[in-house]
Amino acid sequence: MYRICHRVARKRTNSRASISSPADLAEMFSFEFDRCNVEVFKLICLDVKNHIIYSKNITMGVADCSVITPREIFKEALLRHAVGIIVMHNHPSGNPKPSKEDISVTIKIKDAGDIIGIKLLDHIVYGSAKNYYSFKENGYI
Repeated sequence: MYRICHRVARKRTNSRASISSPADLAEMFSFEFDRCNVEVFKLICLDVKNHIIYSKNITMGVADCSVITPREIFKEALLRHAVGIIVMHNHPSGNPKPSKEDISVTIKIKDAGDIIGIKLLDHIVYGSAKNYYSFKENGYI
């Protein structure tokens, strides 16, 4: 049953949905993140109309961290001809407050995107569908 539900949820996220808010993404990926007991870092590639054209889990870590570099992110984004990206990861603890490492990697990703012309639109730290932290909403991006 889990596999069927997972496929349905995955199909819903790949249907070129238009993103209008961080809450949309938190809800869209809640099925996947709510079942994770390790940190997962996800890339979401968008076209010029902010439709999702691709999403992929870039890394899976341990209970409290995941190692990510801009190189891994932009390799995928360039292959998909993305105009913008959103990165998203969960905190299995349920507390979406960003760590110093979260802030640091966000700055690195934003700077790299500015150089190559793929805009980082947001970085969302997922605690739950109703409890997330958006770097854009909080003025970091």
